[in-house]
Parts: sequence; C-alpha cells; structure tokens
Amino acid sequence: MRGVPSARYGDLTQGAVIVETRAGVVDPDAAVQFDARSWDASLVAGRQVFHTQTVSANADVARYLVSPGITGDQALRLTFQLAHRVGFGAEQQGDPRLLLDTRLDVSHLREDRQIRPEEQTQYMTWNHQWMVRLSNRTRLRLGERSRLLVTLSLDRESQQSYWQQNQTSGAMPFTDRLTAGQSVGHFIAGQYLARLTLDGAPWQVYGRIEAELHGSWLGFDHGLLAGAELRREWNAGPGYDFDIAQPPQISFDGVQGFDRPRPFSQIPPLATSALYADDRLTRVLPGNLLLSLQAGARLDVLNRGTSWTSSVRDALLEPRFNVELGVRPWLRLRGGWGQTAKLPSLDALYPAPSYYDLVNVNYYANDPAERLAALTTFILDPTNPDLGFSKAAKAEAGLEAEVGGAALSAVAYHERLTGGAGTQPEPGFLLRDHYQLQPGAPGEPPTLIQPPDYADTIPVLLQRRANNTTMSTDGVELTAFLPEIHWLRTRFEIQGAWIQTQTDEGGFDVGGPTRFQDFEITPSQERIPYWDPAVHGGRTVIATYRIIHQQPQVGLVITAAIQHNIADRVWDQGGTDTLSFAGYMTRSGQLVPVPPDQRTDPQYADLRRQRTGLFIDQRTTPADWLMSLQVAKTLPFDGRLSFWAVNAFDRRGYFLEPKVEARFYDSTRFG
Repeated sequence: MRGVPSARYGDLTQGAVIVETRAGVVDPDAAVQFDARSWDASLVAGRQVFHTQTVSANADVARYLVSPGITGDQALRLTFQLAHRVGFGAEQQGDPRLLLDTRLDVSHLREDRQIRPEEQTQYMTWNHQWMVRLSNRTRLRLGERSRLLVTLSLDRESQQSYWQQNQTSGAMPFTDRLTAGQSVGHFIAGQYLARLTLDGAPWQVYGRIEAELHGSWLGFDHGLLAGAELRREWNAGPGYDFDIAQPPQISFDGVQGFDRPRPFSQIPPLATSALYADDRLTRVLPGNLLLSLQAGARLDVLNRGTSWTSSVRDALLEPRFNVELGVRPWLRLRGGWGQTAKLPSLDALYPAPSYYDLVNVNYYANDPAERLAALTTFILDPTNPDLGFSKAAKAEAGLEAEVGGAALSAVAYHERLTGGAGTQPEPGFLLRDHYQLQPGAPGEPPTLIQPPDYADTIPVLLQRRANNTTMSTDGVELTAFLPEIHWLRTRFEIQGAWIQTQTDEGGFDVGGPTRFQDFEITPSQERIPYWDPAVHGGRTVIATYRIIHQQPQVGLVITAAIQHNIADRVWDQGGTDTLSFAGYMTRSGQLVPVPPDQRTDPQYADLRRQRTGLFIDQRTTPADWLMSLQVAKTLPFDGRLSFWAVNAFDRRGYFLEPKVEARFYDSTRFG
C-alpha cells in the first residue's frame, strides 16, 4: 500500500484486520466459480431475529488442484463467519445510541501432497490449519457528532504440518548435542527417511479504543480522532521437531552444524502498543476554494518484555500531513508527507541459534566398531537486542481533474526507508582442537590423547539481523478515465506508472557463501578478500489499458484489459574488477582494509580476484503484453453468468538470458 495514511493506521502488514462484511438483513445469495484448476462456492444470508437484532452468515468453500491431470495434489479452504448486530437506545440518523457488532470467524486450510508410487524419494507433505477469531466492535454515540469506538479481537490458530523425504548422504561424523561442548559422535551414511513436523498454536490479542469528535473551531470544520492500540501475540505450540539423528539436511562441511529442533517456547511473546491523534479540517476559502487538511501523529512502541508494562525496546513518533485544495470545481491539487514504522518479523527479532559442529577427529576405519568421531559444538546467538522499527518517510504530490466527462489524475511520490531489517554479517572465529590418537585393540576405537596436540582457528560469519538497509523509491502514476463513446457504448481506461527503486543493504560482501565456506574449511588459506556492499537498483514502466463495452438492454458487459510491460531494468552498482576489493578478512575474523593505492602491491596478489554475482551490466527485459477478457451477463432471478480468461493469448514472457532479465507470464487460465 502506498501513500501517506492517517495516523490511525500503523504497520499495515501486522496486527488484526477487522473486516466488516455484509451484516444485517441480507437476501440469500449464492455464487459458484470454477476453472480448470479450482472451484469456489459461497453463500451469504441474513435476517432480523428480534426488533433490534440481526444475524447474518457467510460461508465459502474452495478447492485448488496443484497439477491437474498430473497429480491429485490439492488444497482445500473453508471459511465461515457468523455476525450478530444489536442496538440499544434511541436512533439518530438511522443508528442507535449503542451499537454492538460481534463476529465469529472460522477458517480451515488443508493442503496434501501424497507419495507417488513411481517416485523413490518417499516425498510427502501436508499442511492443516484452523483459525478461530472472536471480535467485537462497539460504537457509543456520545453526542450529536461524537462517538466512542472499542474494537476487541482474540485469535487462536492451530498449525500442523508434516514433511518427509528420503535423504542420501556420504559418511559424515555426526553429533546430536544440544548444548555447547565436546562429545563423541558417530557416523551417518547411506539412505534414511527424514521427517519434520511443525505444531504451532499461535494466539493474538488485539484491542483499540478511540474517540471521534466533530465540531467547528477557528473557521474550520474538524473531525478529531484519538485512540490507543494494544497487541500481543505468542505461540503456545511445541514447535519444529524431528529426529536429530536423521536431520533434514544432508550437507555438512565440518563447520556449519546440523539442524536442531526448536520449540516455540524459546520465542518470547511480542507486545506492542500505540497512541495516535488525527484531525481532519475543511474550510471554504475566498474565491470558493475548498481547503482540506489532515494532520496527526502516531506513537508506535515495541516493548522489550512480554507485556505492555515492560520496558521499551523501541519507539517512534510518526507525524502525518495531507492537504487537498479544490482550485476549481473540476480541479483538485493534493499533497502529503509523513513517517511510518514497520515492525521487524518474529524471525528477525528472535532468530534460531546458530550451531557449529567442529570435527576434532574423523577416524573412519573399515570396521565400523573401530571408527571414532569427536566433535565440539559451539552455539552462537544471532539475536540483536537493539533491533527495532524500520522507518519510512513518504511524500507525494498530485492533481485530479474532470474535463469533458473525462477523469484524469497524476501523482508523483518519493519514499525512503531507513533502518530496514537486514542482515549484518559479524566476523569472528572458533578454536578447533586437534588430537593424537592411541590405537585401540582390534574391534575397538582409538582413544584421544589429552591434552590436544594443537588448535587452529576457524573463521565464521554470524548472520545477525540489524537495522542496516536503506531503500529509496520514486514513481509517477497517471490515470485517465475517458468519456463513453455513446454510439459504441464503450469507454476506455488507461493507467500507467514509472517506478524506480534503489536498495543498499549495508555490511560487507565476501563473494558469496560458497567462497566463504571454502575459506572456513581450508586451514592453509590465511585470508579472503571482501568488498563493499553493492547497491541494487531497478526500474519498471507499466501501463494497463481497459476497454469496457456495455449492452444495458440485455444485461451484457464485456471487459478487455491489456497489461503492457513497457520496460523493466535491473542493475547493481559495485566494483567487480580485480582491484575493487576493500580489504581482507583473516582466519581470526579480523577485517583489514586496504587503501586503493596499495591494492596493486605484490603482497596483495592473492586478493585480486574477480567479483561475481552482480548484474553490473544493466539487464533489460523487452517490452511485452498480455490480455485478459471477461464477459458478464445477467440472468433471471437476479442471477449472473460470467466468463473470464487471463492471458487469453497465452503469451509466455522471457527466460533469463545474457543481459535480459526473466519475466514470466502464467499460461492461459479461463473459467
């Protein structure tokens, strides 16, 4: 969502969403939609049960085939809502003094991918989810133009997932240790069936209280809104679980540890709160100019503890301003500026511990009884206690005009995100002990000779989340609704946008994970080059043309929409030549910068490598288009029949080629 929102709205991707569907007295309405992959059926109805009460219900069931004609894999979704409305007190403008809306929402999602007999992998997965939400919105009229609103919501979900697959691995030393320290391990090899389960029980509590006050002061009509929000969420489920001796992963390089199960009890509850105030002011100025202002501020708070009374981890005050000026009855100018905050995800706030299993001894004898594996487990915590809100400053200016039956609008905007939740690689090292072995008797493993013979350093990069990402977006959007051509009963709508985004992720680059893993496991390599982070950019120009033809006398509407991808470009800004490195990292995790005028010195010859993984040459995707069609026809008894086709001409787009970025269109779908 773009634009400068009212102070009432915070992070639009988090929290409870209270949707007011059709409530009250509603005639029964049934609809069915289907195509080659899916079908959907819905029913809504509502009736008055007492003089002041109504009850309405909304049910929907949908099935989706993942690969029709190939497999029977499918997903099933069920949703149901029961809404109750009751009013008390004398009515004013159709609303009673006290109005209570209570809703019960239930949904179920079921996805199944069964074992195929022709496959040897024994791959199977399923996902079953249930959600129950009880919500209430209470409106109390305090006066002629004032009211108090209270919104409450309680969510409870059940998430149960299962995954299995045959894994094949070479002989690897293995430890199932869950705490730091050294242990005698064993070897896993060959084929085994890995199983992974997820059992989650997330809860979310949400509450909002706000007051609305309307009046006239200082020559302006005011619509004042002030409120407070509270939200808390946690997961009471067991978490991720699997047999440690049969891990889902099959690769191990002697440094990066095996996966471990993780209970959800390790993730603390998340508590947030907010205060906001917003005023909408309108006034007619001399010259019959209509001025409309919106000014407000929101304070978002992320608590460090598990409740709203705990200490503050981060807080951000976000002012918001919008202005609209009606210059003429047919012309309006508008602009806005404001700040918003985005909460980091739970995965970023509470990441899983990083396990490192360093192999001290890897003695793989022909006789399994004589084999010996010794490993030391290190556990590093990637949690960043200072990780907080991302901050976005938004500004836009535009105009709207109505000329000769045509509606035109144009808006230019700039958005800059700072402190985005990214990853900050943290260099360090671990000590790996090496031992001499005392040969054992036949049929017995050798023993370690204490103390260790020597130790070497293993460099590591701990991926710690941090507010280190900056993103800047500029754009222009144009919209034109042209007047109807009466003799054709046809009208045209045109929308176009030019958007450019640039992202700087901060940190440093060691040339990709594979290059660093080689450095970790190669003791003879004393250092590795690193580069300054690249800046990623992209630009797109897109237009949508919509043609709408109507025949009211027969209840027929034909709509054709053409999506025109005019230009798409992506690029990276960063040096790739052999002298572009910024410095080097030692095996002890120390970053040593190298001045540019010294990078040609013979002592740095081993660092002069070509940098890979960047799109330095601008990649441009050729222009292309696709068309979608919809034909709708009214039927007797208030019915409607609609036929639609997406990508009607089955245009496929472009594959990834040198200097050409891929762009895929889904194949034709109709129903």
